[in-house]
Amino acid sequence: MVVAEEITRILSLPFGERPFRSVVDLTNSLVEQANSAVPEARLDFVRRMGFEEVLHVAQV
Repeated sequence: MVVAEEITRILSLPFGERPFRSVVDLTNSLVEQANSAVPEARLDFVRRMGFEEVLHVAQV
């Protein structure tokens, strides 16, 4: 959301006033929270697809 807002702000500037380079700071954009949710979402997807048995290593 923060990235989209910054891009929109830059593109709305008049042609001669657009910056040559722009840096988007992602430190406060909840990236860490989103990244921490990925492993659990991946496991949930595998379970819903019916492949939960491949998540466990068989002991022989």
